[in-house]
Amino acid sequence: MAFSAIQIIEQQANAYFDNFANTLDDLQRLYNETGDVQALECRNRLLARYQSKPYWGDPASDNNGKSEGWVFMHGDPESSPKTRRGRKSHAGEKVTKAFKYNVRDVRVANKRLTMLYNALLAFGWIREDTQQQTFIDLFSGGDCTHRIVWMDDVNTLADLFRRLVSVEKLVAVQSPYGLWQMVDGHFWEKEGNKAFGNQRLRKTHTPQEKSRHINYLVNILNPRYTEQQLMEMLMGEIPEEDGESA
Repeated sequence: MAFSAIQIIEQQANAYFDNFANTLDDLQRLYNETGDVQALECRNRLLARYQSKPYWGDPASDNNGKSEGWVFMHGDPESSPKTRRGRKSHAGEKVTKAFKYNVRDVRVANKRLTMLYNALLAFGWIREDTQQQTFIDLFSGGDCTHRIVWMDDVNTLADLFRRLVSVEKLVAVQSPYGLWQMVDGHFWEKEGNKAFGNQRLRKTHTPQEKSRHINYLVNILNPRYTEQQLMEMLMGEIPEEDGESA
């Protein structure tokens, strides 16, 4: 899949819409449970502001209990991707701890990890049905046995985590595991049921044709880079991959 800056921008916009819709639902839930009129008034003000803007696409026929207007931004809830089940558990070593993203502010961490998730989706480097929360949990530092299906090659995966963990130290591994144990334990190859293997990950090389893409992904998790700087990098410095390297 060829890289597209517009795809990443679209992914980020969708994430903001998701967060907005969840806020509406939280306010509605608060009003329903406590009768807090201020919560209802806040919800209605926010909804009125965004309902005044046009959203394209077919609304869902049933909002499934969500706030009015939710379907205009999310599309049909019935069409949301479902997590595939039934992957073989015996492939690769089971790792029970998640990576730890070294940013203390939870809001900043969630925002940056969401940006990384959206960029990886737009690159086509993780499978399109990967759930956002599953991806964020992978960097929570807590208990985690999730696996992400990696759609690109092993060199790209290894170099990304080598940069994040060993070089920039933006992400930490959890004792008693090493870097390659963690990567191997939390990612499948694109078939969805096959591990990469520790030795194979160790023997990888830097994919020069994708080094600038990897650099951009690493910078997303570096809070020293502002969102404006990341946008400028995205629009001006990262080249599109050619057909062979995509």
